Amino acid sequence: MTKTAPWLGGAVILGAVLLVGWGGTGEARLATATPAAGFGALHGPSLLAGVAMGVSACAMRRVPWLALPRRAIAWLASNQSNIALGAVATACMGVLLFY
Repeated sequence: MTKTAPWLGGAVILGAVLLVGWGGTGEARLATATPAAGFGALHGPSLLAGVAMGVSACAMRRVPWLALPRRAIAWLASNQSNIALGAVATACMGVLLFY
């Protein structure tokens, strides 16, 4: 796996926005600029959904997945008294509401 510059994803998105444009006319301009014009115009919501999924995938790649269980257990251990207090408060509210 090769490391890329952190700004590369943003540059690609910016380039796509500049090429397509922000309005509806950019879709037609890109459709006529492609070699295979049989694709037709780009569907704007699909384009935005694809960009959002790409940005989300890039953000999820940076999460240290192997460290998450250890960090979750450490958080639960450090907040054990707060969790117990919340459970007692929930039980008391349940008694007050349903009795």
